[in-house]
Amino acid sequence: MNNDTPYWYKLISYWVNVRNREGLTIPFIIGSRKPNNIEIETVSELLVDIVNSNLDDAITLFNCNTIGEYVLGLNNPQQQMAGTEIKNPETGRTMLIATTSTQILGNNLQEITESLTKKYDDCLTTKKYSLINRQWADFSPTDKVMIEEALKS
Repeated sequence: MNNDTPYWYKLISYWVNVRNREGLTIPFIIGSRKPNNIEIETVSELLVDIVNSNLDDAITLFNCNTIGEYVLGLNNPQQQMAGTEIKNPETGRTMLIATTSTQILGNNLQEITESLTKKYDDCLTTKKYSLINRQWADFSPTDKVMIEEALKS
């Protein structure tokens, strides 16, 4: 990856490809930008940035059964997830797949964004970005190390 690679992609890719995990929560991704002076501050800005990106990989939005929250992961072409495909308006390429586990959120980018904004408003406002024992909390020291490692890649 290079310096032009979006920070959220570096985080997700590291978590999925290096740590062999499924995905990261939206608050975690948004909170990770703070110490790095990155402009993204809202759910809307994050999702629009994903949709408008020109990366080779599509991002998946799904409900993670392990933690009971919505997460963003990488789409695996060999195990394509079904759902609403949200395309980059300029290229027409699918950049975000809102899987069937997210149908309750809405049927298009605007509805999904509004639902996720409401869901995560409290933890974003209180700067509780990390889910620890199913409770939103400040980043742990381990979280901070992982963020630093991911963003170096």
